Amino acid sequence: MAVAAQHELVAALETGDFARILGTAETDELEFKQQPYRITERLQKWELAKDVAALANQRGGVIVIGYRTEKRPNELVDTVLEHREVPKDLVDWRAYRHTLQTWVHPPLAGIAGQWYPRDPAIARGVFVLIVPAQPEESKYFVVHEMARADEAFPGAVGIPVRHDDHVLWLQPQAVHALLREAFWWRRHGPAVAAVAGPDAGQRDAAQRIRTRCEAIEERAGWQEIPFIALHAMPEALLPREDDFYAENGLKGHIANPPALYRHGFNLLTGAPAEVQRDGSIVSGTNRRLLWLSPDGFLSAAGRGDEDFFGWFFNQPGRRAHRFELEGGYRVLPGVLSVRESVPQAAVAYGLGAVALARRFRQARRCCASPGLGDGRES
Repeated sequence: MAVAAQHELVAALETGDFARILGTAETDELEFKQQPYRITERLQKWELAKDVAALANQRGGVIVIGYRTEKRPNELVDTVLEHREVPKDLVDWRAYRHTLQTWVHPPLAGIAGQWYPRDPAIARGVFVLIVPAQPEESKYFVVHEMARADEAFPGAVGIPVRHDDHVLWLQPQAVHALLREAFWWRRHGPAVAAVAGPDAGQRDAAQRIRTRCEAIEERAGWQEIPFIALHAMPEALLPREDDFYAENGLKGHIANPPALYRHGFNLLTGAPAEVQRDGSIVSGTNRRLLWLSPDGFLSAAGRGDEDFFGWFFNQPGRRAHRFELEGGYRVLPGVLSVRESVPQAAVAYGLGAVALARRFRQARRCCASPGLGDGRES
């Protein structure tokens, strides 16, 4: 027995197959309770608000009242063990809705309740509180009060998020990152909107790469230094991640990217990650640089000389294997398709669109890395 998803659960309840629910594991969209919320008690009002807001901050779900759960040995989550019908007069749906209206902000959309069996003449049954998926622009939903272990309410607020069979609270550093971003957006919002507008993902890839290369050149002071830049660009505009500006999120990863050998060849710049006026994040020095835009456009660049690509130049005979670059940026496009369901993107050699860069006043020489021509003249 057991059901695996919300629609299967509703189908079983609609047909009166209550036993089919037995053995069902709680998930991030399925919550089971043996007894209704005692809505006359302040702590129970908080429990209701917390459980519903947590589902709303995830992808929605249902709270099913009328089943007993237990975490069995060697199992990771609670599972349904017993069906226990609930007297209908114990659920005051009007009080439930009023509690959610006063304890959760912003207002929740589409909250509904349903008894099974549906026949109003039947005095007992299973009550299902339905929390539809909420618009992303409405998140996060905040619970107006926080309950301490002694059941006191100190006047704090919290942001609960459903995770598997339990509720997690958004950590202080994550809340701070969201607030800091909101204040930053208030000051610089128009500039960000102009750059990361709805057409950002549809711009010509080569032109966007050239524009990024010009910005890299100015940022790193490479006006007279050849450099190589790898770019990864989504085919369509990506939604910005909630932790984009968090120190333990994407901003932190730009400042401290993974490296197999931290003292060898890697993209670790050693510089702090800084937010730019267009909302992008940059970490770089005059040797190497990482640049990430909110829509997922990522660039990694390094000097094309002995200072950064010394591992290449120091090999015997490599100094003789160079090629000439005329003025401007040369973009080498390519296509990489992992599987049919993956959108094709502007990539080369499985790494991204590669821009071999420098605007030379006269022909200059730049090293060719082993993956980009193997040292033969171009």
